[in-house]
Amino acid sequence: MRKLAWLLVVLLFVLSAMFFVRYADLTAMAARPEAKMLLELGQVLLHFSAVRQAADAVRQAADAIGNLRGVKESADFALYVSIGFGWLGILSIVILAATHGRRRRRYDDDWDEPHDGPDVCPECGERFHGFEITCRACGASLVAQSRRGRR
Repeated sequence: MRKLAWLLVVLLFVLSAMFFVRYADLTAMAARPEAKMLLELGQVLLHFSAVRQAADAVRQAADAIGNLRGVKESADFALYVSIGFGWLGILSIVILAATHGRRRRRYDDDWDEPHDGPDVCPECGERFHGFEITCRACGASLVAQSRRGRR
């Protein structure tokens, strides 16, 4: 089960890297000089849209502006998804590391676990349960033995 969890962590980081590469590619595409020139030309043509002969040029400029805005929105979405997958991967690593330490401690340290059955009085051999201070049969102190049993 832990191997599957680690596989999920690796998958989260791979997805984060893939979306970040997509973000970098879209940002580079939107930052090209041709795209900036097309954007400026489109804005200039939109200002002079009163001329009917330039209607097709205005329509094309508006499409170009909308396309560049869509590229920017797609780049932002890719960045946010990349950050989200990265944080999920980090959170998964922290959870796996925390549960690994607890699991290891539970199985490696046998003295930490409570005894299954009742303890025996060192004086008379009578059985008693963990919270008794003195033996009911002989009256011997059981505090020292219960401390030794825990170590």
